[in-house]
Amino acid sequence: MDICPRCGKKGTGGLLCVACAQLEEGMVMGREVQLTICAVCKRFFFKNRWATLPEQAALARAVRLNAPESLSVIENGTLPEIYGPGQIQEFSLTAKSGQEQFMLPARLVSTLCPSCGKRHSRYFEGVLQVRRARPEIIAFIRNEVEKQRDKGIFISKETVKGDAVDFQLTSQRYLQALGKKLIRQFGGKMSSHGQLFTRDHLTSKDLYRVNVSYTVPRYSVGAIVETDQGPMRVTHMGNARGVNLHSGKPGKVPSEGMLLTIHKSHVLTIKPRVMVLHPETFQAAPVANAILPKLVEGEKVKVVLTMHAVYIV
Repeated sequence: MDICPRCGKKGTGGLLCVACAQLEEGMVMGREVQLTICAVCKRFFFKNRWATLPEQAALARAVRLNAPESLSVIENGTLPEIYGPGQIQEFSLTAKSGQEQFMLPARLVSTLCPSCGKRHSRYFEGVLQVRRARPEIIAFIRNEVEKQRDKGIFISKETVKGDAVDFQLTSQRYLQALGKKLIRQFGGKMSSHGQLFTRDHLTSKDLYRVNVSYTVPRYSVGAIVETDQGPMRVTHMGNARGVNLHSGKPGKVPSEGMLLTIHKSHVLTIKPRVMVLHPETFQAAPVANAILPKLVEGEKVKVVLTMHAVYIV
């Protein structure tokens, strides 16, 4: 029967209700057992901290904090289903003290922890402004920020305008670190500045948001960039390094150098010098590379054109 065996109160699952348990055991029950849970990440709030715990461990801790020490194990305790933040759900726990079992009233309060609250709001501390954005760079930014999720760092909003993308982030400190990481990974230019957002009336301090502007280079690895010393093939992006096709020497690639178009061609002769088919005039043209791979006549190659020479890439 689903009643208290002592007073007949319904809904106790056949166990002693709280009042009868108090009388029979001489216990003074603590306040109602309450658990606070984040509706998104499912962490529990105990003693001013959010903790990741299994349900059984969270229930046991809640009983220890809200009930007498004589109360021990929770038998088959389960939480109600969570539908979203702002919900309060009443439920009961099967608890025991000694050999006696009874029903313990409890409530589950669902809310948002600070980290999830930031993510599910428009809160942000700074903006990463990416110019000349490419798909691989956008994917890199999203993946890097996702790794910081447990630290409460999120992208609050993305705004796309042509090849420009603005990312609103919840941490200005991480925002600047991310900008430096983009420079190391892809090269380019970065600048940052603070912008007065509001004033904290409690501390009388100005609060700033940080804008980080990152400009992606015009080129990527494998591109051919024209320089005053000859065309350079880009080999590394982080420090913008490449190999000069005219001299064969490594060097730094200028960030704003003009990209050269790569054309298809084929080798006409090997000796006395390497000649290829000029992709525009369709005449035999000598190549000006300082270093060439082993070639055979008729081999298909890719070339770039400068004002004065042809280079195999």
